[in-house]
Amino acid sequence: ETPLFVNYGANVHDIALTTAPNGVLTGVVMDSETSELLEATINVYRSDNGALITTTTSDAVTGEFTTAALTYFTYIIQVRAYHHVPVNISVEIADPVVVKNFALDPTNGDILLIDDHAAAKAVADKFDDKGNLIALGYWTGGAKAVDLLVSDLEYLGYSAIVETMATTDPATWWSYDMLLVTSGDNTSSLADAAFRNSLVSFVEAGGHVLLEGGEVGYDHYGDTSFATTVMHTTDWNHDSSGDLDIADPTHYVASVPNVIGNGNGVTYNGYGDQDAMVPLADAVMVGTWSSYPTDASIICYDPNPAPEGGQIVFFTFNYGALAGTCSQHLLQNAVVWLLTPESGTSGVSGTVTLQGQSDHSGVLVEAIPGGGTTVTGIDGSYGFSGLFAGEYTIRVSKTLWSTDATTLTLLDGVVTPGVDFTLTPVSEVTECSAPALAIPDNNPTGVSDAITMALGGGETVSSVEVFVDITHTWRGDLIVTLTSPTGTTVTLHNRTGSLDDDIYGWYPTELTPEGDLGAFAGEDLDGDWTLLVSDNAGADTGTLNEWCLHFIYGGGSTAVGDDAPATFRLGANYPNPFNPSTTIKFAVPRAGHVSLDVYDLAGRHVRTLVDGELAATEHTVIWDGRNGSGSQMASGSYYYRLTADGFSQTEKMMLIK
Repeated sequence: ETPLFVNYGANVHDIALTTAPNGVLTGVVMDSETSELLEATINVYRSDNGALITTTTSDAVTGEFTTAALTYFTYIIQVRAYHHVPVNISVEIADPVVVKNFALDPTNGDILLIDDHAAAKAVADKFDDKGNLIALGYWTGGAKAVDLLVSDLEYLGYSAIVETMATTDPATWWSYDMLLVTSGDNTSSLADAAFRNSLVSFVEAGGHVLLEGGEVGYDHYGDTSFATTVMHTTDWNHDSSGDLDIADPTHYVASVPNVIGNGNGVTYNGYGDQDAMVPLADAVMVGTWSSYPTDASIICYDPNPAPEGGQIVFFTFNYGALAGTCSQHLLQNAVVWLLTPESGTSGVSGTVTLQGQSDHSGVLVEAIPGGGTTVTGIDGSYGFSGLFAGEYTIRVSKTLWSTDATTLTLLDGVVTPGVDFTLTPVSEVTECSAPALAIPDNNPTGVSDAITMALGGGETVSSVEVFVDITHTWRGDLIVTLTSPTGTTVTLHNRTGSLDDDIYGWYPTELTPEGDLGAFAGEDLDGDWTLLVSDNAGADTGTLNEWCLHFIYGGGSTAVGDDAPATFRLGANYPNPFNPSTTIKFAVPRAGHVSLDVYDLAGRHVRTLVDGELAATEHTVIWDGRNGSGSQMASGSYYYRLTADGFSQTEKMMLIK
């Protein structure tokens, strides 16, 4: 610095700078516990403005590193190594060679953060599907919750690697202990459908996820697969919801290792900061909202009965808007819960017998919830180990055989033997009703229609599928449920979608039900099966046109086992209507030549499905909707005819596209 007086007119003032001395930073990077030499990345930043000056890497064998020449100055040195907590320290370069060794602590866990944040921008007013104003537009701050998350995770002893939806590779996700998907205040969150599908697959395979964002719930509660598998929510209710309170203070995410109380402020700058959600019945509402105490701010899902660890945590708010130390304490609780290993000491074993068979293999055995699946061998035996103490349903099933289930309570350290089942061959039946009932607008009582099953043989349900034909101007208003004769109710549709589609198709083969139709397995078939359709918002109308039930059942007098059927029988195709294929079953009481052909409405031959000698038993054939030349047939009605030994029967089916 030098003083200078500026005169009128041109002034010339030369300044001569001498070259500043410089030096290098060198040293070794190692593990703090084992002294193992580490390959690490060393970043050098200016301490005054944070600018990155240079980057180097330590040798994988010797752990040694040396930076490029650095002007004498004070720098922030950041050292990162895989599976280790990063180190950030201040180092002054004041000599030609400055030696600094780094000992990195092993991480408490390796976490991959998927950054879904948006830049600061003006966002428009928010309207519901019917055009009603929900929230006013505003200017988002573009605050990066991801930066806070990384800082807090590293402070807590975790390694945090950041990728974006565009750069991440789902194949690498299993290299990390968990995923943290962060959207912050992004009002157009997780817009990549392929990424959401990959996240669904990751969760279905057992991956652990912390999901965060103030508009994620609203943006995707209508995406049935993502909503039920990842978010574990059925509906969105509100934006500006008040303080974050605790609904379940005993849950580990609310209490271990930090006790989280009520009244935690979440700053509301706009609708990207808070979502008040409705959790699924299989999840736990750990956090709620002061203004809407029946809605969730934190949703947790645990697929097994052990409480100390789980699979999914959903923060339905912008992490960057959560006030004070609560954010870091809550983050620590969530990550500890997601990363806590669980190993049960209980088990269950038994045998599944296929009635009349010597080979009892191929039976699927499920331990619900979260106990996994196994398949029986030839002797029918099965077993589960590593289960947790608690209540499980053991369900057994095999195609063309009955389904059975039992519920039992497992004790710590005890393997429960002798949980045996006998499955019988199954038959199929389809019944339909076309009530053409008007659905009253904005009336939760709705309309109902019953199909009465009366086979009279003591049959039990193996599986059930439901066809629904409902026209409505806004299907997002509708709730559709099916109730069995014994009173079990399963929700098929729960206010998803808008005016884009009516509800038309088969659950679960074409449409995804809200609930589990497997809940009907093992129940008595006979009695009234009731479909209830209700409209739960105003200004839209519709009609329940038709619905059908298709049962696979066992235990009745019509089951086909080792004995030949008593008569020829041609069953109703299923599904019907269908796209792209349908299944046709028929029974043959004695060996002989059998023909099964498809015709169009004009009687023209379309395709031969069977033409040959068949054994005396029940047979199954699939028509893929193509003619004998392999060309796809047009939408419309077709006939199929069974001919054998003087017997002939014709049934009608419909192909739709």
